[in-house]
Amino acid sequence: MFEEIENKQPQSQPQQPVQQQPPPVDVPVNNPPINQVANNIPAPSSTGIFANKGIILAVVIGIALIGVVLAGYFLLKGSGSGTEITEVQTVSVSEGVVRNQISDVDDSDIPESAHNDDEGMTVAELLGDYTRRENLPSLTMCYLVKNPEDIKYFPTELQEDYTFFEGDLSEEDQVYMDGTCQFFKEDAYTYYLTLLQTDEDEDGLNLFLEKMNRAEDTKVDTDDDGYSDLVEVINGYNPNDTLTNAIKAKWEIVEQMLEEEDFDEYAAAEICRSMVEDDGMGIDVCLDAVSNRAFDSDFCETAGFSAMTTLKFRCQENVTKNQAVRDNDTAKCLTLNQPDYCLAKIGKNNKTLEPCSLDPDTFIFCAISVYDYLDNTDDCLKYKSTMFTGDYFDGCIASVASNLGDPLLCNDHSDPDWCIANIAK
Repeated sequence: MFEEIENKQPQSQPQQPVQQQPPPVDVPVNNPPINQVANNIPAPSSTGIFANKGIILAVVIGIALIGVVLAGYFLLKGSGSGTEITEVQTVSVSEGVVRNQISDVDDSDIPESAHNDDEGMTVAELLGDYTRRENLPSLTMCYLVKNPEDIKYFPTELQEDYTFFEGDLSEEDQVYMDGTCQFFKEDAYTYYLTLLQTDEDEDGLNLFLEKMNRAEDTKVDTDDDGYSDLVEVINGYNPNDTLTNAIKAKWEIVEQMLEEEDFDEYAAAEICRSMVEDDGMGIDVCLDAVSNRAFDSDFCETAGFSAMTTLKFRCQENVTKNQAVRDNDTAKCLTLNQPDYCLAKIGKNNKTLEPCSLDPDTFIFCAISVYDYLDNTDDCLKYKSTMFTGDYFDGCIASVASNLGDPLLCNDHSDPDWCIANIAK
C-alpha cells in the first residue's frame, strides 16, 4: 500500500478504491477505427460530470462562453487531498494501432431556426465532429438513453454518474433529447460503442473514460506516478499529472505576457498552440484569453482556432472592442453583438455616461460600470428622466458622492440622509 500522494488533486468526493478488471467484451470487427488519445490538456475526473443534464446542455451550446473557457484553465490549479490509493497491478497490454475516423453529420435539412444567432453556427455544426472531446458528453447522453444496458461497460463505481433520465422521460427532457440527439447519426453511435468496448491497456477504463480524463489507453498508469488510471479516476484524482504541470507552466507564461504593456498577441498565440497537439479545445481556451488583448484585425484568422469552435467569432468581437476602446470609437462599439462592455470602457476612460446613452437597451448595465469613474453628478442628472429607471439614478448619485466624499451631492438623492450615511461608511 502506497502512502497518499501529496500533489494529487481530487475533483470530486473520493470513493473507496476497488481493483477492477474490465468486463469481457467482443469488439465487432466492422466497427470504425478510433484514435488513441494522448498528450492532451488534463481534465478533472469524469466522476460527477454527467450527473446533471444542465451541465451537458452547457457543453453542447455554450462552448464559446468564457466562463467555460477559463474554467478549463482553473481546473488545472485545483488542490486538495484524497483517500489512500492502492498500488498499480501489473497487467498485459495488447498491441495495435488505432486511427481517428471523422464524419460530419448531414445537416442539409436543418431549418434556419436551428442557427444560433449569437455564434453564427448551428447546433449541427457544433456537434458535427462527434469525435471531438467536448462533444462526447452529449453523445454519451444520447447513446446511453438509447442503449441503457451498455452502462455495463463502465466501472461499477462510476455507473451512477452516467445514468440519465431514469424512468419515463418528462416533456422537458424529451424536447431536450430531440433538440440534441437528432444531430447524431448511426455512425456516431457506432463510434461511441467502439469507445465503450475498447480498453487497449486492460486497466478497467474504457476508451471513452480515458479520453474524458485525457489519459492514455496504452498505459495503465499514464503519468507514471505509481497509481493506475482506474484507481485515480475512481478516487477523483487526475491520471495525467505530468501533462497538467507542463500545461500549467505554459499558462503562467501566457498570464505574465498578458500583463505586459507591450503585449505581443502573436508570441502568446505561439505558446498557446504548443499546449496541445490533437485536441483544439485546449488551444482555443488559451487563444480566447489572448484575444482579449489583441488589436490586429488579422489575428483571429491566423491565430489557429480549431475549425469547429465558436471562439473565433468571440475573438473577432474582442479585437473590434479593443480597437474601438483604443480609438474612442463608439460607432465601432455599436457594431458588436454586445456593445455595452465596449461603451462602458470608453465611458470609464472619459469619465462620462454619454457612450452608454448610445445604446438605450444596455444603458443601465453600461452606466453601473461607469458610476465609480465619474467626477461629478452632471451625467447622473442629465439622464435622470430619459435613461435611468427605478433606483438606478439614486445609485449614480450615491456612488459619485461616496467616491468624492462630498455630502452636498446627496441633495439630489431621494434619501439624502441615507446617501450621507453611505459616505461615512
